Amino acid sequence: MNIGRAQKRIILYVILPAAVLYIALRFYAQFRHIDVFVARLAPMPAELAAGLHMEEHKIDPTVRIDSPYDPATDKILPPDEIRRLRTSIAWSSTMSPFIDSLTILSPSNVLARQTGSKYMREYEFEKQGGHWVIVSATRSPVHRYSPD
Repeated sequence: MNIGRAQKRIILYVILPAAVLYIALRFYAQFRHIDVFVARLAPMPAELAAGLHMEEHKIDPTVRIDSPYDPATDKILPPDEIRRLRTSIAWSSTMSPFIDSLTILSPSNVLARQTGSKYMREYEFEKQGGHWVIVSATRSPVHRYSPD
């Protein structure tokens, strides 16, 4: 048996297609469509605050409102910075590159969300020294509503 020929076949038929598939999936994750939102803080509506017993339960009177990025008037991050963040997420080895949405909280703080069938993962990114770094990650179960 020719060992050199077997090694070439393994490289050609196993390793090379696996590398091409890996790179193709990373590029797909980088450029696929995701929902991008801009968050802003606003006071809670009086009707809602009245029914919640705010003082009794020590509930914060401000709420976060997420609006889509494209029609938003206050675009906190420019599109090229969002592309840089998506590139760092897609090529990161510490998290899954397939996220569902980005929520821009501030110019240096972004929340990435990935929703699966059983769990939802949220990654909080912070810009430190020109690079986006994962500050925290949470995983919580997804509860599906059943009208029955």
